[in-house]
Amino acid sequence: MRPMLFAGRGFEVWSYAAMLYLGLIAGLVAENLGAHVMNLAALQVFEATLILLGPAILGARLFYVGTHWPQYRLTPERIFRRGEGGLSMYGGLPVMLLSSLPILKIFRLHFGAFWDAATLAILAGIGFTKFGCLLHGCCAGRCSQSKFAIFLPDARGIWKKRIPVQVLEAAWAMVLLGASWMALKRLPFRGALFLGAAAWYGAGRMVLENFREREAGLSSFAGGKIPSMVVAISAAALLILCWPQ
Repeated sequence: MRPMLFAGRGFEVWSYAAMLYLGLIAGLVAENLGAHVMNLAALQVFEATLILLGPAILGARLFYVGTHWPQYRLTPERIFRRGEGGLSMYGGLPVMLLSSLPILKIFRLHFGAFWDAATLAILAGIGFTKFGCLLHGCCAGRCSQSKFAIFLPDARGIWKKRIPVQVLEAAWAMVLLGASWMALKRLPFRGALFLGAAAWYGAGRMVLENFREREAGLSSFAGGKIPSMVVAISAAALLILCWPQ
């Protein structure tokens, strides 16, 4: 729709990068507010999160590139191009989880409590980043003549009447963010918010994947349906197992 927000005097602002930045800021604010509500050491939570952002973004980008390798094989210089859309939470989250083990130990933060607070950051970040996808054209919705469809481009700049799936994904993240905020003081155990949000997000994402345009040559794993299923089932199972008797 508008891959570049602004360009002039040698200065360029790409829409995806701008929305990613806004998402990071919004996420840090939401996490900080949540940390205060949960009586966590907000400064330590903030510092730990800043350290973990690097591995998370790297993992998210490499997972996306790996699942879209046919598009990058002949032009590897695009892999870390700032204006490129394409981050996958399913690549960033596992890297961030593993990286957090030693980091949280250093900051003396409880693993489950930290990830409850980080859930707010992740959901807020998704809300902004998906609008970056909308502006860039990536993660485009499938073509449709439905009354809910609007004229939108895909990443190749092809305009058609499409389901605005990026907006739907952002809306789902915001619904979960609101529900997570209301549940902050009623958690049955530390880590319950993270597991619950992961299960609901994965389940919702499985449904929304049906409205996304299937990219030629890519599997359902690359599209996110299988990772969403794995996340939803795994998180729900852990939530049930950890629930106090």
